Amino acid sequence: MEGDEDGSYILSSKDLCTIERLKEILPYVDAIKIE
Repeated sequence: MEGDEDGSYILSSKDLCTIERLKEILPYVDAIKIE
């Protein structure tokens, strides 16, 4: 999903928590795909 180009969209605190969690999980997912 892409926000408006003027940057008017706002991420909720829940979305920010989800993004932080994804940043922690992605490296592990990439490692699994490589194997």
